[in-house]
Amino acid sequence: MNHPGRTPDRPHIAIVSSSYPIPDYEKGKAAAGEFVHDFARSLSGHADVTVIAPGLQNHEYDSEGLQVIIFRVPSLPLANIRLGSPRGMLQSIRAIASGARAMKRAARINPPDHILACWAVPSGILARLWGKAPYDVWALGSDIWSLQGARTGRLALRFVLRGATRLYADGVALGDDVRRIAQRPCAFMPSSRVLSVGSKISSNARDRRRLAFLGRWHPNKGADLLMESLRGLTDDDWQRIEAVRIAGGGPLEDMVRSVSDQLTAKGRPVSIQGYLDSQEAAELIVWADYLMLPSRIESVPVIFSDALQAGTPLIAMPVGDLPQLMERGSALFTKPATVPASLESDMEEGKVGILASDVSAESFRDAIRRALSKEPDAYFPAIRDLAPWFDISKTAARYMEDISLLREGV
Repeated sequence: MNHPGRTPDRPHIAIVSSSYPIPDYEKGKAAAGEFVHDFARSLSGHADVTVIAPGLQNHEYDSEGLQVIIFRVPSLPLANIRLGSPRGMLQSIRAIASGARAMKRAARINPPDHILACWAVPSGILARLWGKAPYDVWALGSDIWSLQGARTGRLALRFVLRGATRLYADGVALGDDVRRIAQRPCAFMPSSRVLSVGSKISSNARDRRRLAFLGRWHPNKGADLLMESLRGLTDDDWQRIEAVRIAGGGPLEDMVRSVSDQLTAKGRPVSIQGYLDSQEAAELIVWADYLMLPSRIESVPVIFSDALQAGTPLIAMPVGDLPQLMERGSALFTKPATVPASLESDMEEGKVGILASDVSAESFRDAIRRALSKEPDAYFPAIRDLAPWFDISKTAARYMEDISLLREGV
């Protein structure tokens, strides 16, 4: 198979990912793999890129300037494999063996100059075991947090992280966890994707607000807290809400649909949309006046950067990096002159939404109420200033600079 546009003077980067948006996934279920695609496309402006990712069948194809090599695994997504069970361990071993064979196939076509593992396990294991090119690891919160609690998981993380050339995390606080495990530096590299967002229509002309949630219906993502918050809103609150749309899916589906049915039976304007593709996700986020993030645990979710692209403020729990990003916006990176304390309470400058006071259904309900009385447009200047820090093309260029493969004119 010939890589489209391959030239001898361009570096070759291999991206090994635990997930990637291929037809084997049902709509909207590729999760983190969706932004891996957009990152790889941005990277292909500077280098030849091969993506190695799991699927239900072995196959290879060229797509949008990328070479894609899919290796067969027992089931998708890999994150659902239970490492603590004998069956899960067997599935993991089979997946790693299949991935190792795919790495060898990629090397026969054209050996990579550098490897980026998305994420630590199992992608980082494949990169380290191959051992014929330097590799970096880009860690996600779900990856690190799900493994560091068990001894086997910590050993796997140390094996991968300590063998890498560079370490990245998609959150500032997450980077501290990675540094602690690896005893090495870890840089912040935000995860984001490209959304085809239309023009944001001002909400000032409407008296009632549109609220949306898009994500996994999982305890970590706070889907149960969201539904409890909505159930706690009063008749007066609902008079100020035009509609609530809840999209996604996951293990809490029965609960989400049950509470939604209870609310609609009372005449509340709540609707369920299920999983969405990237275009449908963009349309939902642009439609919303506020995007809700009720997570119990979080780094910097892709949906956060989605909201920035769309110009949509957020209502969020105070977890991970969200308190700093929500309250300080671009000031977290640009470090402007300090605002006098006497003025801070009167300013929305730097804020990209409303933060709950603590992680509870009651606090999130109160944050929703505050949003109902705020003009969403007031947050747009801060959103506009923060959004460039999550631009995927700029992230790709910075990565190429880091690995010293960004060449003049490439």
